[in-house]
Amino acid sequence: MVNFTGSLPAFGQWVLSSILYDPANPFFFTGGFFLLFFLLFFLVSVPFGDRPRIRGGIILFFSLWFYYKCSGIFVLVILGAGVLNYLIALTMDKTGSDRRRMLLLYAGIISNILLLLLFKYTPWFSKVTELLAAKQWSFSLLAFPAGLSFYTFANLSYIIDVRKRVIQAEPSLQSYLTYITFFPIVQMGPIERAKNFLPQLSLPYRLTREDVAEGFFLIFSGAFKKMVIGD
Repeated sequence: MVNFTGSLPAFGQWVLSSILYDPANPFFFTGGFFLLFFLLFFLVSVPFGDRPRIRGGIILFFSLWFYYKCSGIFVLVILGAGVLNYLIALTMDKTGSDRRRMLLLYAGIISNILLLLLFKYTPWFSKVTELLAAKQWSFSLLAFPAGLSFYTFANLSYIIDVRKRVIQAEPSLQSYLTYITFFPIVQMGPIERAKNFLPQLSLPYRLTREDVAEGFFLIFSGAFKKMVIGD
Protein backbone atom coordinates (compact mmCIF):
# COMPACT_ATOMS: atom_id res chain seq x y z
CA MET A 1 0.00 0.00 0.00
CA VAL A 2 1.33 3.44 -0.93
CA ASN A 3 1.94 5.73 2.03
CA PHE A 4 0.77 9.13 0.80
CA THR A 5 1.27 10.71 4.22
CA GLY A 6 5.01 10.08 4.09
CA SER A 7 5.31 11.96 0.80
CA LEU A 8 3.59 15.07 2.17
CA PRO A 9 5.52 18.00 3.62
CA ALA A 10 5.48 18.41 7.39
CA PHE A 11 2.62 20.93 7.35
CA GLY A 12 0.53 18.68 5.10
CA GLN A 13 1.09 15.72 7.43
CA TRP A 14 0.05 17.85 10.40
CA VAL A 15 -3.17 18.96 8.66
CA LEU A 16 -4.03 15.41 7.56
CA SER A 17 -3.42 13.95 11.00
CA SER A 18 -5.43 16.79 12.53
CA ILE A 19 -8.47 16.04 10.38
CA LEU A 20 -8.67 12.43 11.57
CA TYR A 21 -9.29 11.21 15.12
CA ASP A 22 -6.15 10.33 17.06
CA PRO A 23 -6.79 8.49 20.36
CA ALA A 24 -3.38 9.57 21.65
CA ASN A 25 -4.10 13.25 20.96
CA PRO A 26 -7.78 14.08 21.46
CA PHE A 27 -9.01 17.47 20.30
CA PHE A 28 -8.99 20.35 22.78
CA PHE A 29 -9.71 24.07 22.51
CA THR A 30 -6.12 24.84 23.45
CA GLY A 31 -4.64 22.64 20.70
CA GLY A 32 -2.95 24.27 17.73
CA PHE A 33 -5.38 22.78 15.21
CA PHE A 34 -8.37 24.43 16.90
CA LEU A 35 -7.23 27.82 15.57
CA LEU A 36 -7.31 26.46 12.01
CA PHE A 37 -10.60 24.67 12.70
CA PHE A 38 -12.27 27.80 14.06
CA LEU A 39 -10.93 30.04 11.30
CA LEU A 40 -12.33 27.63 8.69
CA PHE A 41 -15.68 27.53 10.51
CA PHE A 42 -15.75 31.33 10.71
CA LEU A 43 -15.00 31.82 7.01
CA VAL A 44 -17.55 29.22 5.87
CA SER A 45 -20.43 30.19 8.17
CA VAL A 46 -20.33 34.01 8.11
CA PRO A 47 -21.55 34.40 4.47
CA PHE A 48 -24.73 32.50 5.38
CA GLY A 49 -25.78 34.69 8.30
CA ASP A 50 -29.12 35.50 6.63
CA ARG A 51 -29.81 31.88 5.59
CA PRO A 52 -30.52 30.07 8.86
CA ARG A 53 -31.04 26.57 7.46
CA ILE A 54 -27.73 26.48 5.58
CA ARG A 55 -25.97 28.13 8.52
CA GLY A 56 -27.45 25.50 10.84
CA GLY A 57 -26.19 22.72 8.58
CA ILE A 58 -22.70 24.22 8.63
CA ILE A 59 -22.73 24.49 12.43
CA LEU A 60 -23.90 20.88 12.73
CA PHE A 61 -21.19 19.63 10.35
CA PHE A 62 -18.41 21.40 12.24
CA SER A 63 -19.87 20.36 15.60
CA LEU A 64 -19.92 16.69 14.58
CA TRP A 65 -16.40 16.96 13.19
CA PHE A 66 -15.26 18.58 16.43
CA TYR A 67 -16.89 15.85 18.52
CA TYR A 68 -15.41 13.14 16.29
CA LYS A 69 -12.00 14.69 16.86
CA CYS A 70 -12.64 14.60 20.63
CA SER A 71 -14.10 11.11 20.95
CA GLY A 72 -13.89 9.17 17.70
CA ILE A 73 -16.57 6.49 17.36
CA PHE A 74 -18.39 7.90 20.41
CA VAL A 75 -19.87 10.47 18.02
CA LEU A 76 -22.48 7.78 17.34
CA VAL A 77 -23.48 7.87 21.02
CA ILE A 78 -24.25 11.60 21.04
CA LEU A 79 -26.16 11.23 17.75
CA GLY A 80 -28.15 8.29 19.09
CA ALA A 81 -28.98 10.13 22.31
CA GLY A 82 -30.03 13.20 20.35
CA VAL A 83 -32.33 11.26 18.01
CA LEU A 84 -33.89 9.36 20.95
CA ASN A 85 -34.75 12.51 22.90
CA TYR A 86 -35.92 14.28 19.75
CA LEU A 87 -38.41 11.47 19.06
CA ILE A 88 -39.55 11.29 22.69
CA ALA A 89 -40.28 15.03 22.70
CA LEU A 90 -42.12 14.89 19.36
CA THR A 91 -44.28 11.99 20.55
CA MET A 92 -44.92 13.77 23.82
CA ASP A 93 -46.04 16.90 21.98
CA LYS A 94 -48.49 14.98 19.79
CA THR A 95 -50.37 13.35 22.65
CA GLY A 96 -52.96 15.13 24.73
CA SER A 97 -52.90 12.57 27.53
CA ASP A 98 -51.06 13.79 30.60
CA ARG A 99 -50.53 10.20 31.67
CA ARG A 100 -48.84 9.29 28.37
CA ARG A 101 -46.75 12.44 28.49
CA MET A 102 -45.58 11.53 31.99
CA LEU A 103 -44.79 7.94 30.96
CA LEU A 104 -42.77 9.23 28.00
CA LEU A 105 -40.91 11.59 30.32
CA TYR A 106 -40.09 8.73 32.69
CA ALA A 107 -38.90 6.63 29.75
CA GLY A 108 -36.67 9.50 28.59
CA ILE A 109 -35.23 10.10 32.07
CA ILE A 110 -34.47 6.40 32.60
CA SER A 111 -32.91 6.07 29.13
CA ASN A 112 -30.64 9.08 29.64
CA ILE A 113 -29.55 8.02 33.12
CA LEU A 114 -28.83 4.47 31.93
CA LEU A 115 -26.77 5.89 29.06
CA LEU A 116 -24.78 7.97 31.51
CA LEU A 117 -24.18 5.01 33.84
CA LEU A 118 -23.37 2.62 31.01
CA PHE A 119 -20.74 4.72 29.25
CA LYS A 120 -19.29 6.73 32.09
CA TYR A 121 -19.25 4.61 35.21
CA THR A 122 -19.43 0.93 34.26
CA PRO A 123 -16.34 0.98 31.97
CA TRP A 124 -14.56 3.28 34.43
CA PHE A 125 -14.89 0.91 37.38
CA SER A 126 -14.02 -2.17 35.34
CA LYS A 127 -10.91 -0.52 33.90
CA VAL A 128 -9.79 0.72 37.30
CA THR A 129 -10.09 -2.85 38.60
CA GLU A 130 -8.08 -4.18 35.65
CA LEU A 131 -5.38 -1.55 36.06
CA LEU A 132 -5.05 -2.14 39.78
CA ALA A 133 -4.87 -5.89 39.26
CA ALA A 134 -2.11 -5.42 36.68
CA LYS A 135 -0.40 -2.83 38.91
CA GLN A 136 -0.52 -0.30 36.07
CA TRP A 137 -2.05 3.14 35.96
CA SER A 138 -2.87 5.38 33.05
CA PHE A 139 -5.65 7.95 32.81
CA SER A 140 -5.56 7.59 29.01
CA LEU A 141 -7.09 4.12 29.43
CA LEU A 142 -10.12 5.52 31.25
CA ALA A 143 -11.69 7.08 28.14
CA PHE A 144 -15.41 7.72 27.75
CA PRO A 145 -17.50 9.97 25.50
CA ALA A 146 -16.45 13.63 25.80
CA GLY A 147 -19.06 15.89 27.36
CA LEU A 148 -21.32 12.94 28.20
CA SER A 149 -22.69 14.54 31.36
CA PHE A 150 -23.29 17.89 29.66
CA TYR A 151 -25.32 16.61 26.72
CA THR A 152 -27.16 14.06 28.89
CA PHE A 153 -28.45 16.79 31.18
CA ALA A 154 -29.17 19.04 28.18
CA ASN A 155 -31.35 16.24 26.78
CA LEU A 156 -33.04 15.82 30.16
CA SER A 157 -33.76 19.53 30.54
CA TYR A 158 -35.25 19.57 27.03
CA ILE A 159 -37.71 16.72 27.49
CA ILE A 160 -38.69 18.06 30.93
CA ASP A 161 -39.40 21.48 29.42
CA VAL A 162 -41.49 19.86 26.68
CA ARG A 163 -43.40 17.84 29.28
CA LYS A 164 -44.13 21.02 31.26
CA ARG A 165 -45.05 22.84 28.02
CA VAL A 166 -42.36 25.44 28.65
CA ILE A 167 -41.42 24.92 24.99
CA GLN A 168 -42.85 22.94 22.09
CA ALA A 169 -40.94 19.99 20.67
CA GLU A 170 -38.42 21.03 18.02
CA PRO A 171 -39.73 19.83 14.60
CA SER A 172 -36.31 19.92 12.91
CA LEU A 173 -33.94 17.04 13.69
CA GLN A 174 -31.07 19.10 12.25
CA SER A 175 -31.75 21.94 14.70
CA TYR A 176 -32.03 19.63 17.69
CA LEU A 177 -28.79 17.80 16.86
CA THR A 178 -27.11 21.20 16.44
CA TYR A 179 -28.28 22.11 19.94
CA ILE A 180 -26.92 18.87 21.44
CA THR A 181 -23.58 18.86 19.57
CA PHE A 182 -22.82 22.62 19.45
CA PHE A 183 -19.02 22.56 19.58
CA PRO A 184 -18.25 25.58 21.80
CA ILE A 185 -20.05 23.95 24.76
CA VAL A 186 -20.30 20.21 24.07
CA GLN A 187 -16.94 19.35 25.61
CA MET A 188 -16.97 21.38 28.82
CA GLY A 189 -20.34 23.11 29.06
CA PRO A 190 -22.05 25.14 30.33
CA ILE A 191 -25.44 23.49 29.80
CA GLU A 192 -27.58 25.73 27.61
CA ARG A 193 -31.35 25.53 27.81
CA ALA A 194 -33.10 24.55 24.60
CA LYS A 195 -35.63 27.38 25.01
CA ASN A 196 -32.76 29.88 24.76
CA PHE A 197 -30.70 28.15 22.07
CA LEU A 198 -33.13 26.69 19.53
CA PRO A 199 -34.98 29.93 18.58
CA GLN A 200 -31.66 31.53 17.60
CA LEU A 201 -31.08 28.93 14.88
CA SER A 202 -34.01 30.23 12.86
CA LEU A 203 -33.04 33.89 13.11
CA PRO A 204 -30.79 35.74 10.65
CA TYR A 205 -27.83 37.57 12.11
CA ARG A 206 -25.19 40.01 11.02
CA LEU A 207 -21.77 40.22 12.60
CA THR A 208 -20.36 43.66 13.31
CA ARG A 209 -16.70 44.52 13.71
CA GLU A 210 -17.35 44.93 17.41
CA ASP A 211 -18.79 41.39 17.61
CA VAL A 212 -15.76 39.91 15.85
CA ALA A 213 -13.29 41.87 17.95
CA GLU A 214 -15.00 40.95 21.21
CA GLY A 215 -15.29 37.29 20.20
CA PHE A 216 -11.63 36.89 19.27
CA PHE A 217 -10.57 38.79 22.38
CA LEU A 218 -12.53 36.34 24.56
CA ILE A 219 -11.09 33.34 22.71
CA PHE A 220 -7.46 34.42 22.94
CA SER A 221 -7.70 35.77 26.49
CA GLY A 222 -9.34 32.50 27.57
CA ALA A 223 -6.61 30.46 25.84
CA PHE A 224 -3.94 32.59 27.54
CA LYS A 225 -5.51 32.05 30.98
CA LYS A 226 -5.74 28.31 30.38
CA MET A 227 -2.32 27.63 28.85
CA VAL A 228 -0.17 30.24 30.59
CA ILE A 229 -1.81 30.78 33.98
CA GLY A 230 -3.87 27.60 34.50
CA ASP A 231 -1.33 25.09 33.15
